[in-house]
Amino acid sequence: RSLTSLIASLARDRPMECVDAVLVPSMVPKLTHATEGWEPNRFQCELISRVLRSGRDSLSLQAIALFMEHVLPTDTNSSGVRWTDNTMPLLTTCLNRRPAFSQVVIARMADEIVDMLSPSKCKSIEKSMKFATLFNALVSKYGPQLKSASKVDPLIEAVPRLKSFMSKTISTSLKKL
Repeated sequence: RSLTSLIASLARDRPMECVDAVLVPSMVPKLTHATEGWEPNRFQCELISRVLRSGRDSLSLQAIALFMEHVLPTDTNSSGVRWTDNTMPLLTTCLNRRPAFSQVVIARMADEIVDMLSPSKCKSIEKSMKFATLFNALVSKYGPQLKSASKVDPLIEAVPRLKSFMSKTISTSLKKL
């Protein structure tokens, strides 16, 4: 509890410094460490999720945008946060707060979703409700940006590989764009 209170207080008083010094390093491994197979655990994600949620002690929208810029992989050789059952709800929380993301962040998220649903990737992601919720949040909250980034068609092509009851909702939302 003390740690949660301390980080929430830091997030409220110094949001950008909190993102750079505490949140991002706890989510993305440094390149100097062994990064193969590393991922944040459930407790790290829950703590950060509490800081991100709306409320008096939540992180500012600008800080959330900065956080997402740092945790998404910039290219195939960079180390972003791994999308797991622990991290996907955290990313969804960021999307649901609706910060103003750059086109680059929206395009990276769309590319990551398409990549995760590619036939060569793990099949279990296709059935994941956490993944489907993240996908739906991106489409419903940032649809116009997806359209201007020319990411609607690749996402429409990826939706049939999603084996969740939300696939029809996502597909309908994408087609409306």
